[in-house]
Amino acid sequence: MATVALFPLAEVHTEIFPVDATGNVGDLGPDGSSTPALELPAVATSLTGRGRSFGDDLGLVGSEAVAGATKLLRDCTVRGFLRYALDQHSIGDKGTLVARGVQGSAAERILFGVEFEKTTTTKMKVRARWQEGDGTDAVVAGVEFTPPDGEFFHVGVVRRWLSTSEVEVEYVINEALIGSETVTEGDLDNGVDGTLTIGAAGDGSGDYERFLPDGTIVDSLSIESDAMSFEELRQEFRRITVHQPSGYRILRAYMPPGKAWSSDATSRIQRWLMAEGDGIGNALAAAERLREDFLPDRAYGAALAAWERITGLSPGPSDTIAARRTRVLGFLRTILGYQIDDIKSSLEPLFGLASADIEILEYDATRSDTFGTDDITTPPSDIWITRQGDGVIAISGGDCNVSIASSKDVRWPTIGGSPPTREASLYSDADGATIVAAIDRNTVSTETRFGLYFRNVDWREGLLVLFRWDGSFSHITTNQIVDGVVGSSTNRFTGIADPFYLRVENKGAGKYDVSYSSTAIDSGYGSAVEVDGPAAPLWAGFGGFMISGTTSSATDADFEEVRIFEPNTTRAFHWQAYRDPALGGTYDLDAAQSQLEKQRPAHTRVAAVESQDGFALGPTGSGRLGIDPLMPANQIVS
Repeated sequence: MATVALFPLAEVHTEIFPVDATGNVGDLGPDGSSTPALELPAVATSLTGRGRSFGDDLGLVGSEAVAGATKLLRDCTVRGFLRYALDQHSIGDKGTLVARGVQGSAAERILFGVEFEKTTTTKMKVRARWQEGDGTDAVVAGVEFTPPDGEFFHVGVVRRWLSTSEVEVEYVINEALIGSETVTEGDLDNGVDGTLTIGAAGDGSGDYERFLPDGTIVDSLSIESDAMSFEELRQEFRRITVHQPSGYRILRAYMPPGKAWSSDATSRIQRWLMAEGDGIGNALAAAERLREDFLPDRAYGAALAAWERITGLSPGPSDTIAARRTRVLGFLRTILGYQIDDIKSSLEPLFGLASADIEILEYDATRSDTFGTDDITTPPSDIWITRQGDGVIAISGGDCNVSIASSKDVRWPTIGGSPPTREASLYSDADGATIVAAIDRNTVSTETRFGLYFRNVDWREGLLVLFRWDGSFSHITTNQIVDGVVGSSTNRFTGIADPFYLRVENKGAGKYDVSYSSTAIDSGYGSAVEVDGPAAPLWAGFGGFMISGTTSSATDADFEEVRIFEPNTTRAFHWQAYRDPALGGTYDLDAAQSQLEKQRPAHTRVAAVESQDGFALGPTGSGRLGIDPLMPANQIVS
């Protein structure tokens, strides 16, 4: 990553011109020659200390101090922290975060830029902007999102240039990749000695337009000369919003109590703690980056280059990060380790079987239950934990029936009982995790509802996606759980006929997509509705819930199939060599395990087992892998 411009916007006084920390761009200032005159934005309190407050006729303009330093005609990334005053704009109004070039001449072609457009009262689009060499504006659609109300957020816009007719653009908000698009106008040229603007865009005639709404605060802004990966942008966001504040809290926790130390955030001691805490936070961020993004499926930068050195692979001059990762993963999957036939042959004397009788069991990121076998009322189940409480869960004929008897009160939370539910774990970084179920409505009252949910470990935060019958129509509703309190129900879909298929996907950053299909469990879903939910869920499941009161009549629902997809699980890197003990003969599992450790691909874990429950049971049973899929990987559950 090469940073070509970095503006911390941390000046202590409005009249001090903002400085580019890289030295590539001269100090930013106003432009008194425009009509009306472009004035300096005022210094304002921001996420990391100080920023600038923008609005109409406010903006920053600068020229290159190093010729050609910001002349980016190919890949680039713009990222920054800001708080957007959406209520100060009308629908259709556009605001510019940054632009390189003010139009009007070949030297001032817009080579890159990021702008926002208000689309509804609560939503806006983020859009990349540039012009081709002849001055034609590239047709860029952008992606719509809901900005956090009154809070700072991190935006990253990545342009990946493939050819003059193919440019990929990705949009990242905080920890979520909210969308991408392919643009056909990529013939970028000219732009020599162009002007850089922040908070406003040149209109080509010497004046400015597309101002940020009044009260919008830009905390910091950087421009990179390469296409950053989503993982890298995510780590940068977490470094500033999670790890650096954690470093400050760690230092404060070690300060002796008493009045000798001022708790005023503006005092010298607290500012010193903040600065030292940032240093600790940077170390924490580096460790977290190594932990989360070192394996080749998420690696970037030096880590990805290290994998290429280890495997003897060389990236091409125009290879994307995704292409480089795919090449490394393909090498590890096909070259390192033995083929399945070779593994079986080596196990023959240790298992006391012919190769044809040895099974290799592999896993993927999807777990599914069609309820053809009852492994729930007679556990262990390799997916579900069952909580029946005052309700009843029963398996019969390929259906999982969840029922609540009349006169029962199984509201959550309740002292007297608990709802009949089933749940399986997700990783704490469960972005993209999806649960989907085939549901036969049967008897569902207005008092009792059935459906899917995501939640954290103690039910303090959660999202219920349920269906109910109001006497006339079926509805799909949502209830958000915040700090242990179940919120009111919101109808999302009405007139649902049974059977139907309900799907909930965790999009990350506390956002979920809810949709349903009337045709099949894996097709026919209509437009999803985005809803709020827990930011870091650890559990997902399905079952019945009492929203209020005591049910006046018995209610139940049939779940005919449920699937959980966990894209970040390590499950796909585990496999087993299974020896059926019923086949007779002598065998040595420990010796077989030692042999498998020599032959397994380096990125996988393997176990020699005599029970197909070995993976599922993990440390709670006889499993060898030591991993229980019902235990979140990165959390300790008490």
